[in-house]
Amino acid sequence: MEIIRIENIHKRFGDLEVLKGIDFVANKGEVITIIGSSGSGKSTLLRCMNHLEKADQGRIHCDCRIGMVFQNFNLFPHKSVIENLIEAPIIVKKIPRQQAIEFSMGLLAKVGLTDKRDAYPCQLSGGQKQRVAIARALAMEPQLMLFDEPTSALDPQLIGEVLQVMKKLAEEHMTMIVVTHEMNFAREVSDRVIYMDNGVIVVDGPPEEVLVDPKIPELRTFLNLDR
Repeated sequence: MEIIRIENIHKRFGDLEVLKGIDFVANKGEVITIIGSSGSGKSTLLRCMNHLEKADQGRIHCDCRIGMVFQNFNLFPHKSVIENLIEAPIIVKKIPRQQAIEFSMGLLAKVGLTDKRDAYPCQLSGGQKQRVAIARALAMEPQLMLFDEPTSALDPQLIGEVLQVMKKLAEEHMTMIVVTHEMNFAREVSDRVIYMDNGVIVVDGPPEEVLVDPKIPELRTFLNLDR
């Protein structure tokens, strides 16, 4: 069943056309990773999906609630971990405070951070901050999760703990669209991998087709397969 449909999306910033007619469909329960060089339009596409950027042309069909996790966490620095999680459910969904706390504690358990409920972002490692950011996005009970290079701001030793949480979400059949440079994650978890270059989708297929032995020269170069 379709959860989001993108039709002929174009996006321009001044004279620079970043997206040049993007079409694709994501189905419920799919994990789709988007790869490509910096500047290929990956993050802009995610931001258009979540209406953080307005597309100049085209249509986005989506009736579901979307959660998004960014590169740089975007936690409220003056609020504790639990306060970061309960803020939106209380204000937007009008959920009673105690109910929001109980639900959020379950999410902190899911990401392995129940002991950090009263900590502030400045007291957390980068990996812990990103796991809190994932829990905060889940607190709004989205049907679709967007991840914009969620490990790019992390030290190498912290990347695994974030990817493990994302793998768990995939096992629970959360629909996910992930912009990433983590090719092992893309290979292990994805149902589909999209390769973008210069504002267009060049390849959209299963990971073994896109990542293992692709036929397109520029994708082989990007993956460093012809050394």
